[in-house]
Amino acid sequence: MNISDSICPDCGGLLEVRRQGASQGMFCTLCSWALLTTCLPDFLNDATSYRVTVISGDVDNSAHVQAVASLTGLALPQARALLRAPAGLAFTGLAYEVAPMQETLAGAGLEFRIEPPFPW
Repeated sequence: MNISDSICPDCGGLLEVRRQGASQGMFCTLCSWALLTTCLPDFLNDATSYRVTVISGDVDNSAHVQAVASLTGLALPQARALLRAPAGLAFTGLAYEVAPMQETLAGAGLEFRIEPPFPW
C-alpha cells in the first residue's frame, strides 16, 4: 500500500504527506485528523568540531563582504577589514552550525576549506 492510498481513520478522506523542517506528517484532506512525527537529520547528532577557513575573498566583491558580515554579525566596513587580514578568517562549530556557513560561503563564491572533511 502506498502512502498516497492511505485513508483517514476518522472520515475516510485521503491522507497527504507534508514535510517542513524536522517535522513530517500525514494530514487528512477532508477533516482535521493528522499524525505527526519528528525526523531529525543525521548532522544534528554529529559531535565533531569542524573548522571553516576562508582561503580567499575579494574585499571589492559585495557578495563576499556581505557573506562575512552575515556570519560574523559585523558591519560591512569591519567585515571588509576582516577579509583583508592575512591570517585568514576562521570559524569553528558543530555540523549544524557549519552547514549554513558552508551554504553562505559557497553561495557568495568565497573559497573556503572545512577540516576535518565535512560529509554533509
